[in-house]
Amino acid sequence: MDQMPNMKDLEYFCEIARTCSLTQTARLFGVSQPTVSYALKRLEAEVGSRLVTRNTSHHGLALTPSGLLFNDRASSILEQYRRAKRDVEVMSTQKIRLGLPPIIASALFPKIAVSLDRNQLLEKVNPVEVGSRRLTKLLLDDSLDMALLGTTQRVRHPKLESVPLLQSPFTIAMSVDDELADQESVSIAQIRHRRFITLDENFIHEAAFRNIARRHDFIPDVMFTSNNIELITGMLRAGLGISFLARIAIQPDMGIITKTISEAKTPQFNISLVTQQHTNIALLDDIAATIQRSVQE
Repeated sequence: MDQMPNMKDLEYFCEIARTCSLTQTARLFGVSQPTVSYALKRLEAEVGSRLVTRNTSHHGLALTPSGLLFNDRASSILEQYRRAKRDVEVMSTQKIRLGLPPIIASALFPKIAVSLDRNQLLEKVNPVEVGSRRLTKLLLDDSLDMALLGTTQRVRHPKLESVPLLQSPFTIAMSVDDELADQESVSIAQIRHRRFITLDENFIHEAAFRNIARRHDFIPDVMFTSNNIELITGMLRAGLGISFLARIAIQPDMGIITKTISEAKTPQFNISLVTQQHTNIALLDDIAATIQRSVQE
C-alpha cells in the first residue's frame, strides 16, 4: 500500500467488519450501497488482498484473515485520527464539551460553575445534558471531552480515565404527604404494588431499579417514564406515584422525601469525573482539577 487510504473508506470498512453487512453500513452512514461497495474495492486494491468474503452459512459477509488483520490496524488508525482531530479542535476553540446527566447537573453543577467562573473557565465549557448511559457512548465515540457520570460501579474501560468524586444512595422518593412518609424506611412489600414514575433507559437508575425488582421477584407498575427530572419530581410532589431515585436528586425545598429500602442491599449512585485516556491538553486538565476541588470542598 503506497499511500494512506481515505479515512471515510476506513470508517466504512470498520463498520462492515462490525455488521457484516454492506446494506447496514450504507444505512448507518446515509449513503448508497454502491458507495460502500466501491470504498471496499478501493481498499482491497490498495492493500492488494481480499478483505471480505461471502459467508454462505449466514448469508452475510465475513472477514478474510487479511481483513481481520486490516480491521485491527484500521480501528487503531481511526481512533488516533479522531482523537487528534478532537484535540486540535479543543486547542483552536478553547472549548471543552462537558457531559452532565440532568440529576448531577441540578445537584452539583451550580457549585461547580462558581469555581469554574472564579478561575475564568466557565465560558470555556460547552455542557451536554443527557443520561449517563448516553454520555458514556459519546465519550467512547470521541464526541465529548469529559463527563460527570453516575454509575453503580466504577467506570472501567481502556479508553477512559475515571476519578471517583462522591456517592449517593438509591432511595424511594415520594411526596411529603405520602402514606409512607412517616416511616424511617420502606419494605419491598410496601412498594411492590405502588405506581412508579421513573427515569427512562438512558439513566443508570432504570437498570439499578430493574435489578432490585428482579432480586425481590416483583414487576414494578411503571405508570410513567421520562428523561426530565423536573417533570418526575413535579409528579411526585403532586402525589401521582413514587420513584426510585438517587438521594442527591432530591433537594430540601422540593416537597419530596426519600426512604431507604429496608431489606434490599441497594447499590450506590457513584459520581465520577471521566475523561479520555492519554489526553494531554492543559485546558482539559485545568477544568478537571477545578471540578474535583469544587465537588470535594
